[in-house]
Amino acid sequence: MKKYISILVATVVIVTACLAGFSVQATAAPIRVTINGRPITTEVPPVVQNGRTLVPFRAIFEALGAEVDWNERTNTVAGYRGPSFVLLEPGSTRAFITGREIRLDVGPLIVAGRTMVPLRFVAESLGAQVEWVEATRTVTIVDAPYPAAPTVGRTGGEFRSLYSGELTTLNYLTSGTFAVHTLAANIIDGLVEFDSFGVLHPSLAKHWTISPDGLVYTFTLRQGVPWLTWDGREYAEVVAQDFVDSARYVLTRANASATANILFRFVRGGEEFFNGTTTDFATVGVRALDRYTVQYTLRSPASFFLSALTYVCFFPVNGAFLAETGARFATDHLTILNNGAYILRAHVPQNRRELVKNTRYWDRDNVHIDRLFFQFNREAAALAPEMFVRGEISSASIPTAIIDGWRLDPVRRELLRPAPVGAFAFWHAFNFSPRMAPQFEPENWRRAVMNLNFRKAIFHGLDRVAAMLTFDPYDPLRQISNTITPVNFASVDGIDYTNLPALQPIVRMQVFDRALALTHRNRAMTELRAAGVTFPIRVKMPFNTGSPDWTNRAQVIEQQLESLFGREFIDVMPVGYPPTGFLDATRRPGNYAIQEVNWGPDFLDPEAYTQPFEAGHLTYSDIALASANYQRLLNAAKAEVRNIRRRFELFAEAEAYLIQNALVMPYRVGGGGYVASRLHPFQGSYAAAGPAVGKFKFQRLLDRAMNVEQFNEAQTIWARDRVIALRKAGQ
Repeated sequence: MKKYISILVATVVIVTACLAGFSVQATAAPIRVTINGRPITTEVPPVVQNGRTLVPFRAIFEALGAEVDWNERTNTVAGYRGPSFVLLEPGSTRAFITGREIRLDVGPLIVAGRTMVPLRFVAESLGAQVEWVEATRTVTIVDAPYPAAPTVGRTGGEFRSLYSGELTTLNYLTSGTFAVHTLAANIIDGLVEFDSFGVLHPSLAKHWTISPDGLVYTFTLRQGVPWLTWDGREYAEVVAQDFVDSARYVLTRANASATANILFRFVRGGEEFFNGTTTDFATVGVRALDRYTVQYTLRSPASFFLSALTYVCFFPVNGAFLAETGARFATDHLTILNNGAYILRAHVPQNRRELVKNTRYWDRDNVHIDRLFFQFNREAAALAPEMFVRGEISSASIPTAIIDGWRLDPVRRELLRPAPVGAFAFWHAFNFSPRMAPQFEPENWRRAVMNLNFRKAIFHGLDRVAAMLTFDPYDPLRQISNTITPVNFASVDGIDYTNLPALQPIVRMQVFDRALALTHRNRAMTELRAAGVTFPIRVKMPFNTGSPDWTNRAQVIEQQLESLFGREFIDVMPVGYPPTGFLDATRRPGNYAIQEVNWGPDFLDPEAYTQPFEAGHLTYSDIALASANYQRLLNAAKAEVRNIRRRFELFAEAEAYLIQNALVMPYRVGGGGYVASRLHPFQGSYAAAGPAVGKFKFQRLLDRAMNVEQFNEAQTIWARDRVIALRKAGQ
């Protein structure tokens, strides 16, 4: 199990005043060191060099139950504390704080075979506070503990659940399906991972360094991590080449990876290789420097690159196994390898999926549930609630239609709780390039939607709370969002992105405003008549018939808008489409006027929410036809890669322009609804981007499901501790 530290110190011998080129001052009286008030005793006292206090290393390190590594080949001392690490080179003033290179005033020294390090640097770089008390000649170190995730629940046992949507592939390197990604995240580890608070930790990478220009990331892997087959046999060791082979596979166009664009958005030469401009993979910025060192070279600096590494296109694959299985790779449990918390023991389509704890997992002490069993049933949504009550399964979503009954039942009420909200953004999209059937009058719609007053009328006339009642009739405001990028997604200098000056007024805005909506309607009617638009304007609004709440919501929106504006102005026309092939029939070909759509982020940066609105993204309404200004603002934001505060401000300005001009209608964030579950909602991995939220690592099985009050209390504690954890980790 990993040990934790707050400072790095090295055992020393008595240092004389003369040391080959160094001036070390003898002190008038011994210097004492305390950690949280506890005196630390070492064989030799700390010393002062050039005004800096150097302290003993290993003695204090181990007294704190910390982990220290010494790499003789690279002459590097490494210290690890939870999500943070420090790399030091004796004899050099260069050091790395969780990958970032800095320069020390005084570097570490080797004295008689022992290492000395500057106290304040190593302590503060890992989140501790350091003070000098002159009166007692004492260095006091105050180190608040890193917040602990909830530990309630039992170790061992089996998690059981139903599912109704079958996977058509297990190929995590090509699939764009979130269910495939979450399965992969449970059986395959990447270089880094998120903990329960959304803090990034080393995973298969034990540590890394980042070049001063922010372009080169060099990762040192853990040694001895095995690739295992479905029955637990070792196939090979995880090595640096596995990440190179993965990148080559994803970037080979013939493999049709749905996530290749995410990989080549970051990696130098990736897009050129994918497009066939070059066939030389050596030009791509992914290299194995040796057996345990993999290096990524980026096309431009990206401070959020580490968060992108949790996405499936950066997961490793064993090249020999890939060649051996060929086209059969990842078609079932027999043709996929495991290196993560669980092993996929069985995958029988339309029958079951079974995962078992990987007893050879490098971090197995954080895997608490022994077995995950998923049973296929086409009627899962209808059957699961009562199966949970009978104790046959461990978790179930509770449909809106039966929540009233559960709330009135004294037994079921105590099993019901909200599901946490997610980071997916939902909005109502205006289609600026309609390709609808003639009866929906696409050209008339196109001319209408290009009018700013028409869009603002709909923007301020849509009662989002009334629409949201179809999804959550008890707390509809919990998921309402005035912005595309959700609150709490990203922050800079301690300021939430949505609280930056450009977006703050929008977050606080009362969007639904009947009087303002009617004012814009009246202006629009005058302007549109002059432009030859005929009334009522037909508004085709597709909905998914497989979603009862969406079906109801379409009717609510139709009635609400027509009641407000009058049918002489608009004719809202909800059209139902079956769930199979829904997007291929509606959004993707442009077969709509207004449609509820969504997008999820792939990395932790505001840019992650901009792709649907970029010029040429025809499957998301083609906003560029209505305004070229947004693309100019977006380009300026993307070009700023050095000044992160300015980068965030520019993205906020671009998003504000999008909303202020009613080019989109933000609606809500994802997640939410109600569940009955024996999983703790704040115990597992958390991240606003990527598949981490679907991981079972860190989870324990509760003896009894949470109720609403327990959920609210746990959420309050988690939110408080998350702020502390992010601050302590410097993230």
